Amino acid sequence: MPEPARRADPQAESAPDAPVRGRVVLAMAAVLFGAMAVSVRAVSAELSAPQITLARSLLGLAGVAVAAGTGLGTLRARRPLLLVLRGLLGGSAVLFYFLSLERLDAGIATLLNSCSPLFTALFAAWFLRERLGPRGVAGLVVATAGLGIVIGPGRVASALAAAGDARWRTGLAAGLASAVLAGASTMTVRAARRTDSSLSVFAAFCLGGAVVCVPGAVALWRPVTLHAAALLLLVGGLSLAAQMLFTHALRYVPAGSGSTITQLAVAASFGFAALFLGEPLPAGALGGAAVTVAGIVLAARDRPD
Repeated sequence: MPEPARRADPQAESAPDAPVRGRVVLAMAAVLFGAMAVSVRAVSAELSAPQITLARSLLGLAGVAVAAGTGLGTLRARRPLLLVLRGLLGGSAVLFYFLSLERLDAGIATLLNSCSPLFTALFAAWFLRERLGPRGVAGLVVATAGLGIVIGPGRVASALAAAGDARWRTGLAAGLASAVLAGASTMTVRAARRTDSSLSVFAAFCLGGAVVCVPGAVALWRPVTLHAAALLLLVGGLSLAAQMLFTHALRYVPAGSGSTITQLAVAASFGFAALFLGEPLPAGALGGAAVTVAGIVLAARDRPD
């Protein structure tokens, strides 16, 4: 199990404006994650979930190679076992999330996956001794409630009504598994960033994703058209940018309150889907997004005792 480690650069991490900058970077990453989710939704009509996950991982590794080769990033890995754990947990979380998107209404799948900050807070409190203060807990609850409003009670009721169907049960289980695994993975990112570089942590994520999804990708392989290839490049580029920002920021922001900020991705995904895919916004999307942002702001001001 991961354990607390000495910080690589205590002075940089304790700078007065470091937490503020970290939260801003996390918000930027969340918007990119929302855009990536819409891209995945578009390409999933042509390719299987393991195939998309594999392509995303390989494109990410290509980005790592370019960044390392051009000096834009460094591969500094001092805790290899923790990086392996990060890769396997993160890769599995993505695979289960994409599987849930295949079987569920996209809103329900996203809502399940967005519960990951709850598990991040629990894992971080247990293994890293980082706990949420009252504002952090309240912010997490408010932000999650806002996501429920964004999705809409009608969709939630429909999901419960359809839970007797085997396909939906599998999708619900996959969505919940993605949340638990993503929560644990985020905790490992926070731990690894105390000693290892952002590029190394992201490389581990890509390697883990490739290993996890190769069997499924081979079994469910579909021909890749030029249209699908273009969408995969978009998915890979957005994932690279979002993950690098996310990984960088978690050096300066506690895992629990930081992961709450990433819930902004849900509202962003609905906005991008309406803008680029022509999907109608749910009736409560704007109000729910406002509630989610209010919860994020509250969590960002958390000061554990």
